[in-house]
Amino acid sequence: MDTDPSSDAYGFLREVVGLIAVTLPLVVLGGDVIIDRIDDEPGASPIPLGSISIYYYERTGGWFVGSLFALAVFFLSYEYVNRPGRHVDNLVSTIASGFAVAVALLPTASSGSEATGGAAVVATVHLVCAGVLFALLAWFSLYQFTKTGGEVVASTPWRDRLLRLVRTAPEHLSTMTPNKVRRNLVYRVCGWLILLSIAAIGVSNLFDLDQVFFWESVAVVAFGASWLVKGGFAGILADADADADADADADADADAGADADADGAGGDDGEPARNPA
Repeated sequence: MDTDPSSDAYGFLREVVGLIAVTLPLVVLGGDVIIDRIDDEPGASPIPLGSISIYYYERTGGWFVGSLFALAVFFLSYEYVNRPGRHVDNLVSTIASGFAVAVALLPTASSGSEATGGAAVVATVHLVCAGVLFALLAWFSLYQFTKTGGEVVASTPWRDRLLRLVRTAPEHLSTMTPNKVRRNLVYRVCGWLILLSIAAIGVSNLFDLDQVFFWESVAVVAFGASWLVKGGFAGILADADADADADADADADADAGADADADGAGGDDGEPARNPA
């Protein structure tokens, strides 16, 4: 089967997005420390600062904002194939793009919990937007990336759909390659780590535990790792047969009640069914 060039391009973009995400905490923290030393100001800032977002005000703030805009552009362009049954995927990615821009343009308060007035309002909006963005990223990992062709259709009960957040239905395991089973495990672990981090950030802010940077880093790295695996980075957990990762599971017409998805190292969102034979 010939590989769609656009699929290769999007697989590469997923890898780039994943690399940006997994390196973001290290770059903003390490870069700030290195610049302080170059300027002969070692220890000028706490290590780390209270959150990744607070680096907006530091010398590595440009990287922080640029990374968010890179994610926003990718999410906005995610609808690269107009196919029936993909409206939810495209809608979620478009919404994620908007929230990524909001997180970049509506910064957290430089004075943290001591902020008042307009700064406090903007900081609160920033926190809400970041939480929604993380939740949408968890949705991709837990629900979208774990799909297998034919596993979810319009008639699938919501109970079964929700169960997919923790496991694959036994009757669909035979249609999956061994590496697809492993990839789904990675996706689910990453997705739940993101959700755990959202809760932990809320608790940390509520009780002033000064753990926001750590949990933001966990969420961002989990998101990045999920997308690196999805993009087939370095062949990690990729299927030996390239055709097994091709976008071969065509969606049925949405009006006919289909919501099946196809996946590949560079395909859209689900995973093609494997021929059990």
